[in-house]
Amino acid sequence: MRDTMAPLPMQLVYELQKYMEYAQGHGLLTVQMYAGLLNQVNALCGLMGGCERIVSTPIPLAYHIHLHHSLYLYLLILPWALGSMGLAQTIILQAIISFMMIGIDAISREIQNPFGYDHNDLPLDVFCESLLVDLNYALRHRGPKDQTSAEDTLSNGASQSKTTVAAPAPVAA
Repeated sequence: MRDTMAPLPMQLVYELQKYMEYAQGHGLLTVQMYAGLLNQVNALCGLMGGCERIVSTPIPLAYHIHLHHSLYLYLLILPWALGSMGLAQTIILQAIISFMMIGIDAISREIQNPFGYDHNDLPLDVFCESLLVDLNYALRHRGPKDQTSAEDTLSNGASQSKTTVAAPAPVAA
């Protein structure tokens, strides 16, 4: 069975658009402010698309295989290139160069997909929690007056809880 729920970032964008439409429809936003916010949401969608492309575009298998073969062939031939230095120096330099080159290869595999829960992945949960705190604060302190409840899609889990949103402070012209 296919999951019919949209990904959380898309749900958040949808909620932002709903809130903006509500605010513009009730005269809380001017047309210029609405257009500016809409441009920002569209830019956010573009950035989310870029992140999705990073995750869904794998490195081609032929490139991966060729890179490994070239690396290990280079490391296999290196002792003959360093042979005139003496046995001890060649072994030490070979070990240092091998460690660096294999380490670079391991790093490239690690950063191929920066989204996940490995130790070296981006701390997206921390970023999202910070964004959630900021959005909750903004919604509590800047919401429209007559909106008494709204779907809380920012809450944990899939439960549909209701929240109240406070009225915005009046703006002097």
